[in-house]
Amino acid sequence: MGISVKNRKILWTRAGNQCAFPGCRQDLVEQVQDDGHDIVVGEEAHIVPRSRKGPRGSEPIPQEGVHSYTNIILLCPTHHKIVDSAPNIYTKQYMIDIKSAHEHRVRLNRLSSDEYLLEVAAATIPGALGQAVNFWQIGGSIVVIYSYGSPPVRLDHDRWRAAGVRIGQLHATEGVHWLFDSPEAEPDIEYWPSGSKFYVVQETFLYDEKRFAPFVKHEFDLTKVPALSQVELLLDADPSLVVKIPDIVKEIGSIDRGDYSDRLDVLLFQMWRAGLSDPIRVSEEFRRFKGAWWCSGAISEEVTSMSKELALVQRAKASI
Repeated sequence: MGISVKNRKILWTRAGNQCAFPGCRQDLVEQVQDDGHDIVVGEEAHIVPRSRKGPRGSEPIPQEGVHSYTNIILLCPTHHKIVDSAPNIYTKQYMIDIKSAHEHRVRLNRLSSDEYLLEVAAATIPGALGQAVNFWQIGGSIVVIYSYGSPPVRLDHDRWRAAGVRIGQLHATEGVHWLFDSPEAEPDIEYWPSGSKFYVVQETFLYDEKRFAPFVKHEFDLTKVPALSQVELLLDADPSLVVKIPDIVKEIGSIDRGDYSDRLDVLLFQMWRAGLSDPIRVSEEFRRFKGAWWCSGAISEEVTSMSKELALVQRAKASI
């Protein structure tokens, strides 16, 4: 018994009527010019044959069977002959890889249907959390937004605001590269495409002003795979705060066990503010705080969060 009708439909649909050999792209159903009838020139080639004497016959047959979808690749007659004539070069794994890359490219080229592309993205990206909710084709990549929190809100000019999202760069041959994670418990982010780049703005909470404000902007250059990224600090730094660090540390060390919470929050925020100018020095102080009696529970989480933000400040300063 040969390939089933179902497997044949899946095979031809995912191959997009083209030879899967790298760079070929020959249509596998040709139309005769004179009378308009179609001729099938494509060949359903076995990756591992039934006979052990055939090309790649020493390889194990897939568990699904010799005529399964996973063991068959669509090729033009020329490349079918080539791959079977040199099985030491065109190995089982090589054939699996070129089939996968070809089918992935076909999926990415089907941009006429937004729903189809989102379905493909959700189904094919390993490590994706939640549901695919946005996508943009940028160069040879597709940026896909996965939401595992509340649905993103659309702002003006194709900008979006959300929390609880994961942003991936999907490429036909290079697979997926994760660009950014935004946990739902952290402040919202804004994201948008522009030309060949993709931007994400993170917010932070300003304790002294009791409001959220833009903190850093991430720029992803999608002409590269994986995308090149750099960080820009959006808050103004006050270098005069750096000289106050020893006094702040001293006051934190003298905090009374009986009533420390509110005053400690103020002092930690002042340290963080100083860290916008000298993130390395303040980060070192934060590491020392981890052994203090007061650094537990919610305050420990606060120190950890501030340390992560200062790591972004370091990145931003390094790219200037």
